[in-house]
Amino acid sequence: MPFYGIHSFRHFAASDLISAGLDVVTVSGTLWHCNSGTTLSIYSHMFKEFQAKACDAVVNALSFNKNEPPKNDDKIVDDSNHNKQSA
Repeated sequence: MPFYGIHSFRHFAASDLISAGLDVVTVSGTLWHCNSGTTLSIYSHMFKEFQAKACDAVVNALSFNKNEPPKNDDKIVDDSNHNKQSA
């Protein structure tokens, strides 16, 4: 593999850390940036991709298929017969 210089390696390392899911503060500290704003200004496009994935994960967690029966922890309790019998 050809070597393109330390600066290219630094960008590669930063991109790899972000792709691994590390937060901006950790990546910033690893790169020795003075503040995380510097890291965000350079690599913000990568963090935006994770924001979209996070939104998709929340949507998937909250959505359900109406054709599937409820899971054990989602049982629907029908108290209509209970109220009639106790009256």
